[in-house]
Amino acid sequence: MTLDRVLVGEGDRVQLVPQAAYYGLDVVSDPAAYTYTLDGDLGTVSEGGLLEVDALTREQSGAVTVSYGTARTTAAVDVYCRFADTQGHWAQESIEGLSRTGVVKGTIENGQRRFSPDATINRQEFCV
Repeated sequence: MTLDRVLVGEGDRVQLVPQAAYYGLDVVSDPAAYTYTLDGDLGTVSEGGLLEVDALTREQSGAVTVSYGTARTTAAVDVYCRFADTQGHWAQESIEGLSRTGVVKGTIENGQRRFSPDATINRQEFCV
């Protein structure tokens, strides 16, 4: 199986664990032999494959390339932003799920991303 997309939230830390295969069989490989390159201004990836995503105010995309010798694979990295005002809210999980899929965007107020989960909306806002 090949990884072609990674979806992470701002501020996340994700350990990348590559595996090599030859004709469907796993190949034993030294984890230190892999190199990682992160394209896009998303954060950092260490030599050991720890992807650390910066705190962002908008969704961003980039790519991570994993190399082993002359072999390499690249996966898109999509970052979704969490809302500052939904932490601990009863609908937090649902709101974040809708944000990850791009259904809701929220607003930016004073440099923070907000959803305003308890505010009422009008028809125009609902349609947009």
